[in-house]
Amino acid sequence: MDFNLPNNKIILTKKPEVIFSKGLRKIKPFYDVRKCTLKGRFFNKTLLQILTDEFRLKNQEEHASDIKNGKYKIYKHLKKAELEEVLAANPNYSNEISAYQDIVSYFFKQNDYYTVSQHKHEPYSLQWSKDEKTDFGNNIICGMDILENNDEYIVVDKPAGLIVHPSASYYENSLTNVLFHGTGQKFYSTYRLDKVTSGVLALGKTSAGAKKFHENILNKNCFKYYLAKVRGQFPGEPMGMDIFTELSNEKEIQGPDQEDFPFKTKIIETSPIYQIDTKILFPKAFSDPKTAESHFQLVSYNKESNESLVLCRPITGRQHQLRIHLLRLGYPIPGDFFYDPENTFYPKKIDFIAKNNDYREKYANIGMLEPLFEDFRKEFLDLVMAEPENGAEYCSECGAQEYSDPPIDEMRIYLHSFRYRIVETEENKKDLCFQTNLPTWAAQFRVV
Repeated sequence: MDFNLPNNKIILTKKPEVIFSKGLRKIKPFYDVRKCTLKGRFFNKTLLQILTDEFRLKNQEEHASDIKNGKYKIYKHLKKAELEEVLAANPNYSNEISAYQDIVSYFFKQNDYYTVSQHKHEPYSLQWSKDEKTDFGNNIICGMDILENNDEYIVVDKPAGLIVHPSASYYENSLTNVLFHGTGQKFYSTYRLDKVTSGVLALGKTSAGAKKFHENILNKNCFKYYLAKVRGQFPGEPMGMDIFTELSNEKEIQGPDQEDFPFKTKIIETSPIYQIDTKILFPKAFSDPKTAESHFQLVSYNKESNESLVLCRPITGRQHQLRIHLLRLGYPIPGDFFYDPENTFYPKKIDFIAKNNDYREKYANIGMLEPLFEDFRKEFLDLVMAEPENGAEYCSECGAQEYSDPPIDEMRIYLHSFRYRIVETEENKKDLCFQTNLPTWAAQFRVV
């Protein structure tokens, strides 16, 4: 089976074996072959160069050993005329390159690709249902609540601890593949929610159904509201849980000029968003800062825990936008292992992101950032390359270290996509409004 990566449409046809254990959803390891297409920067490079430069958790000798052991194959691309010519000369011609010396001496050209074969061990997801049953009569699909369901799309309440679509690490422990194996239907993601974030998520049943959501997001023709629990007393006059509940029950809001939740003491954060990916090479590791705007309104403050419930409205849609903006405001989401300074796995990198809204202002020459990047990368590698815990188990088939059970609290955060409203542009058509129940962790702010 061939799969193009990165891709949000990867679907394996064989249903995996799922194991539930200690609140985790585990996939029994399976054999997998992936087709990997090439980015422009890979042209005129060998596979060994690419692997060594891009996947630095292994050194060149280890990647060479994988090639010798048959893990990789290369497939040359030929234009139709070229293919006809070589087949005429040799009817048994194959564009597959599999011998070690041939692989390491071949320089990639446009439209070539390679495959990687491996015994796939997937990281775990959180268990959200005891049986993942589907009961459309009761608005349940694979154990998830259905908020809307029609011929074009379905809207679900995504559980925390589950990635939306397959990635390099997660295949079967992804929402789109869970739905496929549970219903036999293919679903198309329309926008993403972080793995650790729960709440409203729309998926197209057709590419046309997904396109409607894509267009409205791009045109900013929608209102998105999140709930976050943050550390400290967030500034502003609290809306109050009673008013928030009353407004939540009003789902007939219409038009682009009407806000679902008026923010009377609105806190606005407009700092740019960027990422620092320590898994790739400098300077590509620093993404370009992109403008971002978020609005926040205090809903309620719990003095006993010194925590606030905050209603968030992202005006733009950047990766980790709300989490980063709350960090920069000084009110991080407690327990966020990325952006909570008290719990982060990456304190140096996150301190830099918190204090440098746009790194170009202080570092006009990006080369100045290389020493800092090496610190960030060491921070990452120290975490990844930490000595195995006592009693670590290894796979009897491939020798890989088995995943250990992660702490449940590291797989979810106090951020929830609560309401999503799409403004209808056609006359006499109501806006589409999708809303979940309050997340359980918001119970501490309820009116008693």
